[in-house]
Amino acid sequence: MMVLIPFLMHKIGVKKTLLLGITVMIIRIGLCGVADNPIAVSLIKMLHSIEVPLFMLSMFRYFTLHFNTKLSATLYMVGFQIAAQVGQVILSTPLGILRDSVGYHTTFLVISAIVLCALIFAILTLKKDIEDIYGEAL
Repeated sequence: MMVLIPFLMHKIGVKKTLLLGITVMIIRIGLCGVADNPIAVSLIKMLHSIEVPLFMLSMFRYFTLHFNTKLSATLYMVGFQIAAQVGQVILSTPLGILRDSVGYHTTFLVISAIVLCALIFAILTLKKDIEDIYGEAL
């Protein structure tokens, strides 16, 4: 799958590919919330193999498009990895409490709703591929 993502990015654009990756994440998490057997959850988890290359490759390309290329690796390490780890620390306790109180299915639907909010935020704030190009152009 990872081999196809650069072609997809070239065809639909970096921002749209990144948003597509987030959309696949919402679908995957939401479907895990409604699935009721281990086989269905296992099949749904296969969407992760589509989500990761969509998300990771387009994120790197977004950084190299809109930021100085010397800065893009630092942005990835600081901006993405640390933010992801801090997010896990902050959200793990409330989501664990939520799972204990309302159950697995509802918790996954709440997580899916949180990612949907992130998608809406990304749609509104991410720069288009043709504006503010400080890195390598398409």
